[in-house]
Amino acid sequence: MSIIYTKKFEHLSEETKEASSNKMNLLEKHNYTPYLIDGSRSDIENISFNNENLILKVFTAKGKQDQDIEALLKLEDSSFYPTLYAYKKNHFLLMEKVNGISLEELLINKKIDLTQLKIIKEQYLLSVHEAASKYLDNVDKKLDQIFWDSSQKKLKVIDLGFFEQFFIQVQTLEDVIQESSSWFDEETSYYI
Repeated sequence: MSIIYTKKFEHLSEETKEASSNKMNLLEKHNYTPYLIDGSRSDIENISFNNENLILKVFTAKGKQDQDIEALLKLEDSSFYPTLYAYKKNHFLLMEKVNGISLEELLINKKIDLTQLKIIKEQYLLSVHEAASKYLDNVDKKLDQIFWDSSQKKLKVIDLGFFEQFFIQVQTLEDVIQESSSWFDEETSYYI
């Protein structure tokens, strides 16, 4: 399988397309798989040109079966998840680098008030609803995967490696949203 470019790749500047394509072609040619001592599932590299900030995520052997690509493809029209520009299945992906600060960091450093937290929770539950409507659920939820761009008042969820397909017979959309709401309240309560 070769590199697949999404329709959104064409919206990038020529410089960004060329630089990122060169990098991905090199990875493909050498079939590069990073080995990281810390046991990480991927190696992340930033690519930036003309105010276009992208992430090249190269999977380690441990991360090759992660669900990032499939989840990003299913959620391609959502504003709550990074834009996917290109990928090679089980090898790497090129996606938008999200703006903002992780919710975990905001809470640890006390840089968020209850009003903002309420807005973040509302947007987070909308993101869960969008994913669940595609029968996807994040089975490895973490506060450091929720990013808040305070200047835009916009939430993004990153690291979709553990988004799994669920089946209506097992869970309903409402079950997934309720469970995510309870998780959010419990996790953020440790900081407030």
